[in-house]
Amino acid sequence: MRPAPSGSDWHTRWGSPSPADHRAASWIRHEHITAFQLPRLLGCTCRDCGGTGERHDGLHRMALLLGGHHGHIPSADTVQRAKRAVRDGAWDDLHRYFVDALADLLEVDLALLADRTTLERPATLPVFAGLVVTADWLASDEQRFAYRRTDESAAQWWEQSKKQARAALTALRLDAWSPKSTTWAELFPRTPTPRQFQNAAMAAAPAAGAGAGHRRSRHRIGKDRARPLVRAPPRPYQRLPRLLHGDALARRHGPGRRRAH
Repeated sequence: MRPAPSGSDWHTRWGSPSPADHRAASWIRHEHITAFQLPRLLGCTCRDCGGTGERHDGLHRMALLLGGHHGHIPSADTVQRAKRAVRDGAWDDLHRYFVDALADLLEVDLALLADRTTLERPATLPVFAGLVVTADWLASDEQRFAYRRTDESAAQWWEQSKKQARAALTALRLDAWSPKSTTWAELFPRTPTPRQFQNAAMAAAPAAGAGAGHRRSRHRIGKDRARPLVRAPPRPYQRLPRLLHGDALARRHGPGRRRAH
C-alpha cells in the first residue's frame, strides 16, 4: 500500500490542500473552521483575521455562535487551533463565491454588514444560539430537506428550502402556539389592576419583540408582555423574558440608567 503523501506533496499530487498543522487539524471540525474563518470573510480585518485593521467584535461573536450549531460553542483555544490547521488562502475563492452568492440572494450589503452586526446585549446571545442550533437540527433532516439539482438556480433552491422549512415547522408543531390578546384581570384575577411600576414597564416595552402584535389598550396585554413583570424570583426558563424587557428599557432610557434586571 502506498503511503499517503503529506505536506506540499498532498497539495501538488492529489490536488487538495493539506492542513497547515496536522496535529492541530486532527480534531478540528467544520464548526471550528466556521468560528475562525467567518469574521474575515464578512469583513473583519483584525490581527486574528490576518489583517492590521479594526476588530469587529460583533462578527466574532456571531461566528462563535454559528460555530456552536451542534450545541457546543468553541473556546478561544479551539479557534486558535483551527487557525493553525487551515492553510492560508486554500479555499478562499470558493468561500468568497458562496458568501457573495448568499449575500446577493438575501440582498445583504456586505460593505455594511460588519458595522451593523453587534450582538452587544447579553440577552440576545442565548436567543441567537438557540435559533442556530434549532435551525441546524431541522436542516440536517434529509427526509424534510432534499438535495438540490445543479441545473437550478440559487434563487430556486432558496424558494424550495423556504417551503420545506415551513412544512417542517408545521409537521413538528414548532409553530403550533401563538399568544392571544388578553386582559390583566384575566391573567391575575387576585390583582386585577397593574401597579404603577408594572404599567410603566409595559408602556416602555417595544412594539416589536416581547408582546409584539398584541393590543396595547388600557390593561389589555399579551401574556408574554405581562409575565416578565411578576413572580420573583424567576425560574431559569422565566428569566429570559425579563432579560429581554430589561434590554428594551436600557435601549430606550440609555446606558446610564440601571437596567431592569
